[in-house]
Parts: sequence; C-alpha cells; structure tokens
Amino acid sequence: MGQKKPDRLHALASPIAALLLLCCICLLVGTAWARYRYRQITDVEFSPETAPQVYLFGGKTANGFTPMADTLAETENGQVLDFVVSNGESKTQFSKEDQYASVRLYVSLSLGNGDNLAATLTVDSQQYTAVARRLDGDSPICQSFGEGWIYCFMDENGEELRWFLEGDKLSAIDMSLLVEADTGLDSSLLRLMVTG
Repeated sequence: MGQKKPDRLHALASPIAALLLLCCICLLVGTAWARYRYRQITDVEFSPETAPQVYLFGGKTANGFTPMADTLAETENGQVLDFVVSNGESKTQFSKEDQYASVRLYVSLSLGNGDNLAATLTVDSQQYTAVARRLDGDSPICQSFGEGWIYCFMDENGEELRWFLEGDKLSAIDMSLLVEADTGLDSSLLRLMVTG
C-alpha cells in the first residue's frame, strides 16, 4: 500500500489565513488621523489715539509756554538759546505716558568741519558737551535738512543722554544751549530737535 502524500496547499492555508487576519487587525488598530477646526468670532473695538509727543518751547508762563526764539542770543561766551522740553502744550494738554527725550543739534554742511563748532547743553546746572558726527546721506533728516553735522549730547559711557518726562501730568525741563563757532555762525544754519 502506498502512503498518502500530505496536501501542501491545505497545510499552508491555515497559517496564511491566520497571518492575513493578524495583518487586518493591525491595520485597523493603527494610527488614525483626524482634523479638527475651531472657530470663534470676537468683536474688538479700536479707537484712534495720538502717539505721545515731546515739544520745544522758548519758556514757561503761568498757563503754558512761550514760542521758541527765532535766533540765538549773542553773549561774550558765544551764542545762547534758552528753551523748554515738555510732554504737553498746556496744563490741560499733556501726554498720559512716561517718556524720555533726547536733544540734538543739526548744523549745515557750510560749517565746513564738525570741529569748527562746540555745543554745550546745560540742564539743572549740569553741563554736557556735544559730540559731532557727520550726517548719514541716507538718513531722513539729511533728506529734509541737507548734508551736515549732528551734535549729540553723551554721558560718560558714550550713550546719548535722555531726560525723563513723567506722564499723566505736565512735565517740563528747562535747558540752555551754548554754541561757540570758530567762524561767525548764522542761526539759520542750525536746527535744534528733540526726539521722544
């Protein structure tokens, strides 16, 4: 009698079916991706507000300030301009925020050289000597004022000085600028500016 040969196809069918079933289960249990979208609508109201400003005046009065002088006053030491830096225009119109202000002096290119002029700023009996730098040709001030020199007042660390103007009330600082030029200087060649 002959031996029966095992049916290989039937013998492999069970393990293959089990393997396919296991793969299907793994695919079902795998990572699921979803996308969620959340939407919320809120009304936001905006109101226009003027940016805080600093002002230059010639002096103080009981109700406010006087305009700047058109020219510098001649003295034996040089030309002098007394002025006030303020955070407002009157006792009722002033900035609500604290500010810092710096003072700069711009001089026309007709000065010739930055060393031809010396500028000293006096604030509360403290004197500060200006440092001259050539104006950058691409700067906005150069485009409106022309080429020339900028004189900045620096502290002992080489940082530009800034004065504090307290907000929520009228703050004002009295200052005096002394300008000494090697040659006669026409005040129309100068521009005093305060930035906040």
